[in-house]
Amino acid sequence: MNENIKNEHHVSFENIIRITYPVILSMFTLNIMVFVDRAFVAKYSLTQFAATMPASNLATTVASIFIGIVGFLSALVSQYYGAQKYKECASSMWQGVYISIFFSLLLLIISLVASNIFQVMGHTGELLKYERQYFNLLVLSSCVQLFSTAFSSLYRGIGDTKTTMFVGILANIFNVLLDWVLIYGKLGFPEMGGVFGSGVATLISSIIGVMTYISLLNKNDFKKKYKVFTNLKLDKSLMYKLLRFGFPAGIQSFVGTGYFSLLLLIIGKTGEFNLSSANIAFTIEGVSIFPVWGLGTAVSIIAGQERGAGRIDNVIKVVKKGILIGLCFNLIIIVLYNFFPHLLISIFNSGKDKTLVPHKHRDI
Repeated sequence: MNENIKNEHHVSFENIIRITYPVILSMFTLNIMVFVDRAFVAKYSLTQFAATMPASNLATTVASIFIGIVGFLSALVSQYYGAQKYKECASSMWQGVYISIFFSLLLLIISLVASNIFQVMGHTGELLKYERQYFNLLVLSSCVQLFSTAFSSLYRGIGDTKTTMFVGILANIFNVLLDWVLIYGKLGFPEMGGVFGSGVATLISSIIGVMTYISLLNKNDFKKKYKVFTNLKLDKSLMYKLLRFGFPAGIQSFVGTGYFSLLLLIIGKTGEFNLSSANIAFTIEGVSIFPVWGLGTAVSIIAGQERGAGRIDNVIKVVKKGILIGLCFNLIIIVLYNFFPHLLISIFNSGKDKTLVPHKHRDI
């Protein structure tokens, strides 16, 4: 009886929320960062703002298959953690780091060709210039993000989502501050402009995130339990598992972001104003998407731990409870979108471009 109660606790709403809320909060801060990031660019220049969404989505699409593969590490680590195979947890993380080196080189090569897509889709002039500039900077950030994903997967897999929340919030705070400093040329820095300043800020904050993860790995209790720096060797069996099961996840991510990027590229052909309108709508939409992704990540962590521990029946239970929490969250978002649309849209009003008026976007 006591054993059943203990097993039920692993998939209780309390435990799900305990692991979920740091992930959701981290996703919220990421979304807020993107929100503020684009708001800064929008206030600086409508043309540069119009370039941000197609460029960022194409960069995300190109990198998504690689980040999706590396991101599967959290599921792999969670199963080893549930089975109390702690050395394999750290070893799995390092396989992700090693494969990220190869993926980064491959991503840079692919980006040389992918950057021409904007011109192929008929984008010209200043819009094309800023799209390419922003795309190239975000690809560099994506290379850094691969390593961040590998390191964070260890913490997520063992259920320590508070650490990933801390690193995410820290990096996002730096991103917002650097946006203000670099875009507008504050604190003695030169004015880099909307697109370039924003891109450089994203790259620097991504590097800060990775460096923070590396420093946290040196905690004595963490090193002792997981043998972080004694399981550095290349493990072919773990690498095979990562590629075998991570590749479908990468493809799913690629397809999901790919069609979205194509849509924005098509909208870009109709004009900068229409593209800016779409940027606003999709940026606001991210408020509802990122937290649900965070919930999905948390549920997959718990499900992986339960599978690794041999408690297969609990996997179904945690999925059902995760769906229920997601539905409750979406009800809140429905109210926010339907009763306060102007409040959200007004954030993007530009002091320089008076054509960006909220009522024109209400029906987006």
